[in-house]
Amino acid sequence: MPCTHKFFGHNLHQNGAFGLIPNWDFKTLIIGTFNPENIWADENMAGYFYGRRRNYFWSAIGQFGILQDIERNNTIHQFQFLQEKKIGLTDLLIRIEDADITNLNHVAKIKTYGDKEIESFHDFFWNTEQIINTILNKKVEAVYFTWLGKSNRIRNPFNSFENQMRIVEDFCDNNGILNCRLYTPSGQGLRSGTPRINKLINQWYNHNGGQEFPFRSPNFDINNYPFQ
Repeated sequence: MPCTHKFFGHNLHQNGAFGLIPNWDFKTLIIGTFNPENIWADENMAGYFYGRRRNYFWSAIGQFGILQDIERNNTIHQFQFLQEKKIGLTDLLIRIEDADITNLNHVAKIKTYGDKEIESFHDFFWNTEQIINTILNKKVEAVYFTWLGKSNRIRNPFNSFENQMRIVEDFCDNNGILNCRLYTPSGQGLRSGTPRINKLINQWYNHNGGQEFPFRSPNFDINNYPFQ
């Protein structure tokens, strides 16, 4: 059976092919890659996007927006924050069509959550068209990707997260919509020492467009997040 995104068809999402798009009003859209459903990764305890362990997304975005952490699995607080700040979350990939739950190698690949392992499959149901339609119809003003990718590489193959990101970026660029890639919210690759969350916040603020976040609190002060 195919591997579908864990939150496709969520009760706070739209219907049909738009099942990975929130149904509330938003002007900022944050886009990730993929999160497999529990039948493929039974240890996946995420209550919503970015809810897996070792992910600093909710802490970081909470500090930018309301100057406090949002708990990783407090979905009530998350939905309240997203709706108040007019933020939508989605991912690029809806389903891996050629995944086979009886194939242990397929299961092992998907359980890594790794983008390279996901891209080793060949038949995908992408969310790209739905994302572009949403940006257009909802008049989204800012788009952010939580994956840096390799923007300087040749646009090949088509079935890759990189290429799908560029399709959305091209649409945004051609329509004057702010778009930027954010350092991965896992903070992977940032040096240890001072709190990784501080390093991630500084990375977003100084290098990934954080100064222009539409949801940034007027009281946000980057000096409150020192690191060495």
